[in-house]
Amino acid sequence: MTIPINHITTNFSDFKLDKSSITQIVLLTGVILSAHILYSKLTSSPSGYPLHAKAKNKNGQNKTKSKNKEHVKLTKRQLASYVGKLPLDPIYIAIKGVVYDVSVNGGRRFYGPGGAYSIFAGRDASRLFSRFDFDEGVTQEELDSPIDKLDDLSPEEQDSLDAYIQLFESKYERVGILVDN
Repeated sequence: MTIPINHITTNFSDFKLDKSSITQIVLLTGVILSAHILYSKLTSSPSGYPLHAKAKNKNGQNKTKSKNKEHVKLTKRQLASYVGKLPLDPIYIAIKGVVYDVSVNGGRRFYGPGGAYSIFAGRDASRLFSRFDFDEGVTQEELDSPIDKLDDLSPEEQDSLDAYIQLFESKYERVGILVDN
């Protein structure tokens, strides 16, 4: 059965949105957005450029092999240069001795220059994440001090830090380890 085109009308005067309809629209939008994010995450490559080659050329640090993957060894001072000043520069953050590339999977807009969490870029953010503390930025004293052992964290602070580690492990790539000078 076909309906002639001149019989189709668009009368929106009978169209009404109630609370239930709005809730369903919002839920459907959320499901679609979640599916899109999941699809994007599963089909995207973790990096669009050779991070390890850039890290070696920039700082000349040593490399180690871990689980058949190259990882860099960075001091706090070396790590401080990975803040994403240029659009393709990597952004690294260390948590409990592990260095993550947060410039992938949408992290650049949060941790890159001008991002809401740029204060964490290029540094060991373990203590900051444990307390969700925003300080004035990395200091010379911080760069020259040994790696924080974090042995004085409260159970709540340790839980907070563990939650960040889970987030970083699921979203970002491990690229190295933090070492003392």
